[in-house]
Amino acid sequence: MIVQVTPLPGCTNTVCKPEKIFLFQLMPGGTIKNLRVRGGMLNLQEFNQDDLLCGGIFIQYDPINSSNAVISNCEIFGFSYAGIFGDTGTNAEIEYSYIHHVKGTGGKKTTAKGYGVWIQGLPSGGTTYSLNSSIFDDCKAAIDGQGNPCSWYINNCTFSQYFLQEDINKHNISGSINHDCVNSNAPCFFGSDQADCVLATSCTGQPGAFCINDVGGGDTRIINSIFHRKDNNNSVSSNISLTYPFITHNPDYEVQISNTTFSSPRQPSNYYLNNYGGYARIADNYIESCPWIGDLHLIWQNQDNFFDYSPGKQVTNSPQPPEIVGQIINQDGNTASDLYNGNGVPYYLPSNIPEVETLSGGLGSSNFLI
Repeated sequence: MIVQVTPLPGCTNTVCKPEKIFLFQLMPGGTIKNLRVRGGMLNLQEFNQDDLLCGGIFIQYDPINSSNAVISNCEIFGFSYAGIFGDTGTNAEIEYSYIHHVKGTGGKKTTAKGYGVWIQGLPSGGTTYSLNSSIFDDCKAAIDGQGNPCSWYINNCTFSQYFLQEDINKHNISGSINHDCVNSNAPCFFGSDQADCVLATSCTGQPGAFCINDVGGGDTRIINSIFHRKDNNNSVSSNISLTYPFITHNPDYEVQISNTTFSSPRQPSNYYLNNYGGYARIADNYIESCPWIGDLHLIWQNQDNFFDYSPGKQVTNSPQPPEIVGQIINQDGNTASDLYNGNGVPYYLPSNIPEVETLSGGLGSSNFLI
């Protein structure tokens, strides 16, 4: 089934309720399953007319019903605002779905947009989003949300190499905490200059604390997943950017990244300027930099993650990305050698249309062709 939607003129977050620009409104306890949902904007929105936004599925909050909304086995694509938008305080399970081409920018003078999935928690906590066995591709961010406590459980998901910002991003909330110096022998945390963070930004020679104002709530657990986008040296866009998981009413929130495959390398703890970069950041500091050494809230289990993946590498402890080994052959069965002709666009003569032969991958994968 194909469902196509065009934007509703004159409808923005400031003019009408956000759900009005979405094709579906999903209530708690409801299910959307086995749909191919295509929006009206397959390309990047590069203009400032926010009244032309469109979205896929809006998950509605209900104060007396906190049941999971379920989205299963769907393809959701071609939207400018968000493929799936979780209203404040909702719970959801998203599984076996393909979410792609949600392409937009903004966030300063215009409405922020371009989210595969946007998630919002409650100040009191207690909400959960589970994202399982899904593929994300070609969005500003695959999974994004604000910092009010909502636990994100991301399992068996694949993230392509095409994102404008972080693949996964959790925003902070207003507030700060004092963090104990668990590593007193090296310069530690690089924070912001906000007035409520006035404590030392270095743990050197002092047993005190440093101030973090990039805090949020809820667990974030990313397990058995694949990240294809490679974080280059000193990139401003890590694969994963999270807040420090501490809210005073629940000090037990954790970040866990385990059994996950990254194309990004794993760099030493002091590699990035001001700790800004790497496959994952916590409060804008590389997850393996010195302020987080020994931190019991952060469980990244490096021995179970695989880094610097490229096609042909054997992955251990983490999922092996699908690969294909193949060759183009002529109709006579010989390997094609006339793909390029001169210096122009490569082509084949109509009298010699090639075939594609797939071979089993060197790592034991099955034959397949996309």
